Amino acid sequence: MRRTRDSERRRAAGESWERQGLADDVRRQRSPRAGDRAPPSGLDDASGAVVTLSGALQRGPVVLAFVGSRHTFEADRALGRWAARIAEAGASLLVLSPTFPTDGAVLPGAAVLHDAGSRVAAAYGLFGDGPASITPMPATFVISQNAQIAMSLTEASFGDEFVAVNILSALAALRRSTPATP
Repeated sequence: MRRTRDSERRRAAGESWERQGLADDVRRQRSPRAGDRAPPSGLDDASGAVVTLSGALQRGPVVLAFVGSRHTFEADRALGRWAARIAEAGASLLVLSPTFPTDGAVLPGAAVLHDAGSRVAAAYGLFGDGPASITPMPATFVISQNAQIAMSLTEASFGDEFVAVNILSALAALRRSTPATP
């Protein structure tokens, strides 16, 4: 039942992008793919502290999740469930939202960052040529410690179990390919 609701919600969001003619715009802009270098970024968290991608990568791989301005309670719960698993895999979860995070405790284990004007989303090619008020397309990237994209999923959200399982698989592959330090 839940999977059906998630699928319906995702399909409705995709249809909205298609109706507005924005999905093709995003596809043409070419968001980073596996093997590409991740665009650098630095954004504020709920406390006003700046969190940079390079700083997070010093601690391990990063899962970068772009959410819309109206991400739901269910989406927050899904992100929260996977945040612990991502941390267990040795990675950090950075959630970027075009709206300012009001409660850092909503997603324990994740840094919720304010992407003012969707500037970072634009650097990742997640914006169409539509009006500036349009929120970025949801997307998730797994980024290795050398700032290389290991996995790129656009038009995907954490509410989808398939996405989360693939993220954990990509993190496991990164762990296997990274030599252990003494």
